[in-house]
Amino acid sequence: NHGTAVAALAALGERLYPNHIGTFDADAKLLSIKTLIGDSGFVAESEVVRLIRQAHEQYNVQIFTLTIGYIAYKKNNEDFSSYAYALDKLAYELNILIFISTGNNNELTFFDGTHFKAVSYPRHFTDECSNLCSPAESLNNITVGAAASNFENNDELRISPVGHVPAIYSRTSHINWMHASQFNKNGGINWFRANKKLFKPDICSNGGDFDVELLPTTTGLKVVSTEKGIFFDRSVGTSFSAPLAANLAAKLLRTYPRLGNNMQTVKALIINSADNKGTGDAFNSLEDISPNAILGNGVPDSDYCQYSNDNRVTIILEGEIKADEIKCYPINIPEYLLHVDRTNNLLKVKATLCFKFEPLKHHFLAYCPIH
Repeated sequence: NHGTAVAALAALGERLYPNHIGTFDADAKLLSIKTLIGDSGFVAESEVVRLIRQAHEQYNVQIFTLTIGYIAYKKNNEDFSSYAYALDKLAYELNILIFISTGNNNELTFFDGTHFKAVSYPRHFTDECSNLCSPAESLNNITVGAAASNFENNDELRISPVGHVPAIYSRTSHINWMHASQFNKNGGINWFRANKKLFKPDICSNGGDFDVELLPTTTGLKVVSTEKGIFFDRSVGTSFSAPLAANLAAKLLRTYPRLGNNMQTVKALIINSADNKGTGDAFNSLEDISPNAILGNGVPDSDYCQYSNDNRVTIILEGEIKADEIKCYPINIPEYLLHVDRTNNLLKVKATLCFKFEPLKHHFLAYCPIH
């Protein structure tokens, strides 16, 4: 049931919303890779890696959705796992991109001595138990958290506030430069070590949310069901937001096949289209965690990601660079812009840089050598 729901979202994306009646063209073919029997069990990391490599070599699969991870959350600033390392090595060696869900935080209630109550949103994101689960810390691939929307304009009924905010069960980055373990000898943030650009998830996609009763009955995401007599069910999870993001990659390759020559470009286009401006005042009370560690770069915009328009153009630059090198890319400004009377606010430039690297195992700070 879970795999069927994930597959439908990967192939069809947002087409099922708000009305699923009709005929739909899939954006990609699907290859089912069975790595787990049942809801839980032993994760054979080497087998997952072998199957991904085989799928790429035999069928040239370039987009993978991985919604199977460990249950245990990562400790603050814990070393990178062997699972994440193996997937980072795969992405470095092969021209692929794996969309990895952060995992769901099920620790959403506390006991006040009389009743079980829901945790206080968004303060619970600062708790270590909200950290992502391996292998979602993978850096060469793309990590996806869950935004709270379910495409049905019923935000006011869910437990999280109205707007582009993460779902209450979504998980956060385990890298926290504001954590005491990263402080300098004077008790302040060690800015020589901190890297504000290094965080997870990369983006969030819609995964639905719970209502105040912690039920997905109304505000959960509508997903395809395999239950007899039930065509659609309601559920929530980062397992659904990850394939929605992967579908965006499939759309890009379907529209522009040459982008498949470098999957980091696909990653860059998706992240570049993401927007985290719709959070309102949801995170105003947070002091010891960055909003980027919860929402990532934001929620991608499908049209922005795929197309330019009369007022906006997306330019792609690809290449390689080594240490001690400098590269320049001249960009010619249209002639008419050089003669406009206005002297400010004429042109806005937004740059997104994505890259892949060979990770260094067993070294937290040097795992990403560019860091």
